[in-house]
Amino acid sequence: MRKKERFEILLEHMDRKIDVVLESHQSLDHKIETGLEEARLDRDSMKRQMSLFVQTLSGKIDKNREGIEINREGIGKNLEGIEKNREKIEKLDEKVSLSLARYEDHEERIKVLEAVS
Repeated sequence: MRKKERFEILLEHMDRKIDVVLESHQSLDHKIETGLEEARLDRDSMKRQMSLFVQTLSGKIDKNREGIEINREGIGKNLEGIEKNREKIEKLDEKVSLSLARYEDHEERIKVLEAVS
């Protein structure tokens, strides 16, 4: 074989190897692009889900705040009612104490009257 033929064979062999490397490179490039696109889609889907979760939780938090405010108002009204009832109870307690004192005074008078009679 001549040098020129060997060189041509070597060039053809190298050309095939370069084609294989280029095909592998193109295949790898395609896989990377596909992977990146899937990652972008997954990220976008995750963003939409997180946004939905945030909106849902935000709505629930707002409703809870409204409920808490309503409960606070109710507690305030109940405390006012309790205070009014406490004042009434204290007045009734005073009346009962006076009535009991009068009752005991009347009992003493009755005993005195019975002893005199």
